[in-house]
Amino acid sequence: MLLKRFKKEKLLLPIFGGVLLGLVFVTSFFVQGVMTTRSEYDTAEFLGETGNVFLIGDPFGNNKFLNFISLLSVWMFYPLATFIALLLLFPFKEGKLFVRYVGAPILGILTTGLFILESALLGVDTFSYKTSLVAHTCGAAFALSLFSMLTNMQEKVENKKELTGIISLGVTLIICFVPCYFLSTLADTSVLWLNTKQTILRAYDFSLVHRIYIYIGIVCYFLLFYTNLNKELNRKIVVLVCVSFGAILSYFVYFGWDSLFYFKDGVITGLNINKLPIHLCNTALFILPICVLFKAKKLFYFTYFINVFGAMMAMVFPNVGEHVNIIDPYVVEFWMIHIHALIMPLICVSLGVFERPKFKSILWSILFLFIYYILVLFLNAWLSNYIAGYDPNKFGTGTDFFFTNNDYILDIIFNDQQIEQIVAIRWVWTYDDLTFVLYPAYQITFFGVYVVVVFAMWYVYALIYLIEDTHLELYAKLAIANDLKIDYKRRIEMKTIDTSKDTNEVSLEFENFSKKYSKNDFYSVENLNLKIEKGTIFGFLGPNGAGKSTCIKSLVGIQPQTSGNLYICGHDVSNEPTLCKKLIGYVPDHYALYERLTAKEFISYVADIYGVSVSDRNQRMEKYAKMFNLEEAFNQQIQTYSHGMKQKVSIIASLIHEPKVWILDEPLSGLDPQSIYQVKQCMKEHASKGNIVFFSSHVIDVVEKLCDEIAIIKEGNIVYRGDFKDIKNLEEFFMEKTK
Repeated sequence: MLLKRFKKEKLLLPIFGGVLLGLVFVTSFFVQGVMTTRSEYDTAEFLGETGNVFLIGDPFGNNKFLNFISLLSVWMFYPLATFIALLLLFPFKEGKLFVRYVGAPILGILTTGLFILESALLGVDTFSYKTSLVAHTCGAAFALSLFSMLTNMQEKVENKKELTGIISLGVTLIICFVPCYFLSTLADTSVLWLNTKQTILRAYDFSLVHRIYIYIGIVCYFLLFYTNLNKELNRKIVVLVCVSFGAILSYFVYFGWDSLFYFKDGVITGLNINKLPIHLCNTALFILPICVLFKAKKLFYFTYFINVFGAMMAMVFPNVGEHVNIIDPYVVEFWMIHIHALIMPLICVSLGVFERPKFKSILWSILFLFIYYILVLFLNAWLSNYIAGYDPNKFGTGTDFFFTNNDYILDIIFNDQQIEQIVAIRWVWTYDDLTFVLYPAYQITFFGVYVVVVFAMWYVYALIYLIEDTHLELYAKLAIANDLKIDYKRRIEMKTIDTSKDTNEVSLEFENFSKKYSKNDFYSVENLNLKIEKGTIFGFLGPNGAGKSTCIKSLVGIQPQTSGNLYICGHDVSNEPTLCKKLIGYVPDHYALYERLTAKEFISYVADIYGVSVSDRNQRMEKYAKMFNLEEAFNQQIQTYSHGMKQKVSIIASLIHEPKVWILDEPLSGLDPQSIYQVKQCMKEHASKGNIVFFSSHVIDVVEKLCDEIAIIKEGNIVYRGDFKDIKNLEEFFMEKTK
C-alpha cells in the first residue's frame, strides 16, 4: 500500500532526481575520483608549491585484483548515479529497463562493497566529509534505483530494438565516463608518472597519436548520433546530459576542490586562479547541460557557434604543455573536454533537441561572445595582479583565459618580431595597488577575427545540413527500397497479387493510429480510430494543422506511422505496402507531375506502373479527357498547363487503375466551377460501384451535399464522426466543434 501511495506522488520523483543530481555534482567536485598515490612518490617535486596532489596509484598495495576492482568501482559509480538522477527527471522505457537489469544490481554491489569504492576515491584508512559524501550519494542512487526497479516490474523487453537500446545506453555511459587516469593506472608503476623529457607517443604536431584522438572524436559523434537518432526526446536529453557530466568529472580531476585552492595544514590559504573554469572550452562543459536541461536556446547557440570552433582549433593545435605522453591523465583529460565541446552542440542539433539555427541565432551568439570576452579581459587584467611572477611590462606573464593574454595564438601566425610590434601597443591604468593592462591591437583583432569565424561557421553548417539532409533522404529511400524488396519476395511466394479477390472486402481503417514527428515532443495525431465501409463518400474535415494531411500521408505510405495500424481492404499498410498502393488512388494537396511529359504520356506511365492494359487505359483516358475538357491539350507538355489543368491530370492519373479506395487531399483547390461539378460526379460514380471515396476539404457546402458520412478532426483527435441526421447546419456545427 505504501509503495502504491508513493508511486502516485509523481512530483516527488523529479525532486529526488534533482537532489541526487546535485549530490553527484557536489561529490564529483569534492571527490574527484582519483585513486591514491603510493607513499614513496614525491608529489612536491612534481607539483611544486601548490600542494595539490593528483593522486594515482595502488590503494591496496600489491593486491592487483583489488586495485583493478577499485578502479572499476569508480568507473561505474558516477555514470550510474548520474543516470538514475536524470531518469527520474526524464523517464523513458529503455532507461527503466536499463536500471532494472543493469543499474540497480551494480549499484547494489557498489553499496555493499562501499569500502572498496571509498578506498579507490580517498585511500585506505581515510575518513572525512568526503567519505560521507560518497556514502550518501552511493546509498541514495541505490535506493532510488531500487525504487525505480520495483515500481516498473511490469516493464519488459519486448523486441530486439529495445534490447539494442539498453545495450547502447550501457556502452555510451562506459565510454563517456571512462576515467582520464584509467590508462595510466593500468600502466606499469615504473612508468606511471612519465618523465616530461620523453617525447615518444606525443599527442600534438599531427603525429599519428594526434590524429587518432581526432578520429576518436569523429567516431564518438557518429556513435551518439546513430544510437539515439530515432529515440524519444527524454532518452536524448538523458544521454546528452550524462555525456556532459562525464566530461565535467574529467575536468574536476584536475580542477576540482583539491586543486582549486591552496592548502596549508588542511586550511585554505588562497585561490588557484588558473584553475577557474573560464577558458572557452571549459565554459562549454557547464553551459551545455544547463542548456539541455532548461531548454536555454539563445545561450545554446553561443556554444554552437563559438565553442565548437574554439574546440576544433584546440584539437588542431593542442596546448598540452609539458604533458607529452598519450597516457598522461592531463592529455586524456584535455582531449575528453575538447572532443565534448566540439561534438555535443552538433549532436544536440542533429538529434533535434535544438532546432537548426536561424540568422538571428548568430546575433545572439555574438552578443554572448561579446559579454564573455569583456568578462575575460577584465578578469585577466585584474587577477594577473595575484599571480606570482607577474610583470605588467611583460606580455604573457599574468592570468590568461581564452588566450587573450598569451602569445600561444600569436606564435602560430606571426614571428617574434611581429609579435613584439603587436603587443607593444598597451593600455595601462592603476587602481589602488593594482595594475590593469590591455593590449588593444591584439585583443580587438582577436575578437574581430572570431566574429568573422562565426559567420564562416554559419556557412560551414549550411553545407553540413545539406550533407545531412541528403544522407537522411538516402537513408529513407534505402528503407523504402528494403520494404519494397521484402514485399517483392512476398509476392514471389504468392506467385501474383490479384486485387480482384479483394472486391468483396472494400474498407479503410485507422486502428489506434498515432503520428509524432521526430522534432516534436507532441503527437500530431494520437490514438485515432476510424473505419469506413464500401460504397461510402467520406468527408474528412478539420482546421489547418488539425492532422488531416498527416493521416492521409501515412495512409498512402508517404510517411510511417509512429504507432497503431492502417488497413486498406484488410491489408496492413506497413506490412504490405505494394499491395495497398495498388488498391489506392491518391490525389495529393500539391500535385507532383513530370511536366516535360504530355498528359497522355504521364497517365500512360502511371497506367504501366499499375499494370493497366492498353485498351482499358485508352478507354478511360478518352472518357476523362472529354469529361474535364482536356482533349485538345492532352498531347501537350504538362508544363504548359494552368494550375487547374494540372490538378485535373493528377485526378485522372489517380483513377486510371480503378482503385478500390480513392483518397483525395483538398482536390477542389484551383478548379473552376464546371470542373468541381465533374469531380463530384466522378466521386459519386466511383462510390456507386462499391468503392470508397475518402477526401479532405475546407469547402463545407460541397461536403454537406456530397458526403454520406463525415469526421471532424481537431488537434489530432476525432471530435465527431457520423452522418447529417442531427446536423441542421454543417458550417455552424463545424465551427462549434473546432472553436
